Parts: sequence; C-alpha cells; structure tokens
Amino acid sequence: MSMTVSETPAAFDRPVSTIPRLIELYGRWQPDRTALICDGRRVTWGQYASEANRVANGLIGLGIAPGDRVAMLTGNSIETLQVMAGILAAGAVLVPLSTMLDIPTLRLMLKDSGAKVLFSEDPYTEAFPPEVRADAAVIDGGWIVFDGGSGGEWRPFDDWIAGFGDRPPGVGIRGEDDFNIIYSSGTTGTPKGITHGHAARFSFALTRAVDFRVDSDSVMLVTTPLYHNGSCLLVYPAWLVGATIVIMPKFDPVAWMDLVERERCSHTFMVPAQYQRLSEVPDLEYRDLSSLRMALTAGAAIPADIKQVMLTRIGDAFMELYGATEGFSTTIRASEMTEKPDSVGRPVIGVDVRLLDDDGNEVAPGEVGEIAGNSPYLFREYHNQPQLTAAAIWLSPAGETYFRSGDLGRIDEQGYLYVVGRKKDMIISGGINIYAGDLEQLLSRHADVVEAAVIGVPHREWGETPVAYVMVRKDAVPDAGEVLNWANERLAKFQRLSRVLLRPDLPRNSMGKVLKVELMRDYERERGDYE
Repeated sequence: MSMTVSETPAAFDRPVSTIPRLIELYGRWQPDRTALICDGRRVTWGQYASEANRVANGLIGLGIAPGDRVAMLTGNSIETLQVMAGILAAGAVLVPLSTMLDIPTLRLMLKDSGAKVLFSEDPYTEAFPPEVRADAAVIDGGWIVFDGGSGGEWRPFDDWIAGFGDRPPGVGIRGEDDFNIIYSSGTTGTPKGITHGHAARFSFALTRAVDFRVDSDSVMLVTTPLYHNGSCLLVYPAWLVGATIVIMPKFDPVAWMDLVERERCSHTFMVPAQYQRLSEVPDLEYRDLSSLRMALTAGAAIPADIKQVMLTRIGDAFMELYGATEGFSTTIRASEMTEKPDSVGRPVIGVDVRLLDDDGNEVAPGEVGEIAGNSPYLFREYHNQPQLTAAAIWLSPAGETYFRSGDLGRIDEQGYLYVVGRKKDMIISGGINIYAGDLEQLLSRHADVVEAAVIGVPHREWGETPVAYVMVRKDAVPDAGEVLNWANERLAKFQRLSRVLLRPDLPRNSMGKVLKVELMRDYERERGDYE
C-alpha cells in the first residue's frame, strides 16, 4: 500500500548516508573484496564489517549509548581500524589519542573527553595506573587492551570481543550526531578537542574522494598514525567508496616502495620528513611507482629540493595540501608547482577562503591577512571550550561560518594562496611586521639548508628580532655566519636576521610540524632574555 505525503516518514527529511552505514553495506555487497592489508594479513570487507559489528555490539553490551565517547590509544594495525569502525557503528564518538604524547597530556585528554571506554595496548597502559583510572570517566569493564598483557582491570580484547555477535547493531545515526573528537597537535599550546559531526565527516570523505580521484579500485597506503587527521585523508575516502587500505605499522622508505610495487598502491600520504627519507634511498629512481595516482604531502612546508626530487620521480601524482583539522583545505598539483613553487594552491571543492585583518575585515587583494576557511565539513566546536570556539569563528556578511586558522597568508591575482606564517609567529620589529614564513622560504633556497624555522625573540631596542634555527644537509660543512650573511644580503633591511643557529634536526610533533614552542624554550634556556 502506498503512503500519502502526510504519512511520509520523517527520515526522508535528513541525510541517511553515514560512514558506518557504508561499511556495513560493503560488508554485505562486496564481502570477498579486500578491505585491509597489514604485515601480510588480508581482511575482506565481509570480515571487516563483521568484526566492526562485534565491537559495536560489545560496546552496547557495556552500556555505551549514542553520543558516549570512546577513546583509543593504539598503534597502526588491523585491530585499530576494526575498533574505529565499531565505535562509529555503535553511535559512539571516536576519540583517538596520540601515542607520541607525554603521560600527563594523555591523562588530561582522557579526562577532558569524558571517554567511558579506552582501547589501548602495551606499553601505553602504563600511563593509567589504578589511581589515575579511579579519576577517569571510564566505566567498569571499559579498560580494554589489544595484546592482553596488563591484567587487573584491563580486559584482553580478543577475549572480550569473542562474546558478541556480528549482526549490525541497528543504531540510528543522524548527520548532526557527533562523529569524533580529534585533539590538536599542540604545536602552539595546550591541545584542543576538535569535534566533527557525521554529516561533516561524510562531506570530508566525499570531497577528498573527488579531489583525489579515489574509486573502489583504489589502494590507499597509510604511512602516518591512524590517530591523526592526516591519515583520515586516505581512510575516510576508502570507507566511502569501498577501496582497499594498506596499513604500515611503522614507516620505512624501502618498505614503502616494496608495498607500492607489490600491492600496486594508488594513493599515499606522507609528511615532508617521510619524503625526505624517501629521497635519500639510493635506488629510488629504479623502483616502479607507476601505480600511484596521488602522492600527497601536508602537515608542514616541504623543502624545495625534496619537492623537486618528488616531482622528478613521482611526477604528476605528487600533490601538496594545506589545511586545518577544523575543516578546510587547499591543494596544489604537480602541474602547478613549477609556476607557483611557494604556493599551497587553491581551495578544494566546496571550500572558500578569506583573509582578515585584526578587526575581522577582509584585507585588500594582495595584502597579508589571517586565513579563514568555510567548508561543508567544518568542525562543530572545541570540546568543553565554548570561549575558544567563539574566538575561532568569523561570520561573513552573508552569515556564513568561517574558521579563523591563526595562519597568515596572501592570495595572488590568480587565486593561489601563500602561507607566510602563524599569526602568533608574526614578528613585530620596530613597529614593522615580519612574517616568519617569508624568511623560512628564503633560507630553504640556500644550497646547504634542509629546513629553517624562524622565531621572534626579545630585543632591547626593536622589541623583537628574528632568529633562525637551521637544519643543514648531512654532507654540508655548516657555517652559521655564512648562512646568516647569505640570507641578510637577500632580505629587506627590516627583515634581517639577528642570528642563525645550526641544529642537526628540528623538534617536531608526530606529523612533522616544527614545534616552535620548543625552540622558544631552547632559546630562552641557552641564550638568555634579549638579543
């Protein structure tokens, strides 16, 4: 019997497609196709969906309800991806935690998230002794460990999951429901919990799939930690279209080339430090990388010489992305990089970028302003931090919501964006603005420089002055004075560096971003208060 218009179910008024729903459907309609590959293990879509359902049913059995947070502190593995999918299928909120963080920060994040379950593995369980567990929101039975090595309150994952069936849990998920809380990298201060909804993450996956040319035959090679948003650039589009995900538990450039050749990988993402290691492999030019449709870099600026090696060896597949976990991005393809070597490209599908002054007004064309972005996959809020959320939002004259990134940039007449530094990195010397990114780009062109990071330090006369920390090539004979003179000969008088300090490497987070907070601390500890 047909329905009248007035009897139409309300479900037709909202999007019904969600990522956990798609994983369930691929398990039903392409059960024998390969979903996951890791360390020689291969998991089909049927097996993947079944194990995700077991996790979801187990969480529901523990009393987890839609909207409850579930945290993960695990490495790259098939089990990690199974649990991620299971958390979402249960309608719970995924909270991935970084295995690279110090113990106090991990405890703070677990408490801030209010997670009721924590999946972990040795040795990370040591961060949560009984007195810490007693202060967390984790429920009885909610401490679950993959390898089963800790005992006590920690329940072995294999034993726990064995007691649950693999039928879909049947949880209704709406687009507006929370999908994840991803904590920021913390390069400029205390990490913030970035919250996205299901509809936003679906849009993120869809736009990435279109822009990256991902389809069901794609093979996505994941080299970065699964807890980070960078890995979502590959995993979420694969979930969207039912592609294959190849997981590297630990990055190694030779193993990466082996996997590309053996599995005919079509898409990969690596941070600049990984591309640098790849460029140093002697037989790179002899390896078969022809299957790659996209080799993406993001997370930090890639040195010009490393970029040139990748353009030569990977060719048209090479691509650079600039963006924020909060939800907007630009990309630049290999074909554009020769003409625009310092640009991060133009906005991707559905994204708009504006440049703002300190008062929230748009700057004139060609001028520097704070980069603000709008997209269909914008974050909802910073978890438990409404004041920070409000401060990060700019409303356009039309009432559209933009995220204020804290990055400074300029846009050329062809619409290409150039990042000149962080707003907090802007150095004000004698009342004149100096953009650290401009100085770093210049230093990177020196023949012996791999990468540079410029900070502003106190100066008795000028207020602030720029100081550069420089990482030189392994085969170079370092000379800080020569690098300083070379740079200052090419800089405007007001931009000139006060000092160049050589380092064998630069402090970074897990995604390769330079931690300028650490450099400031090093300067204060080693050099004193003023130049």
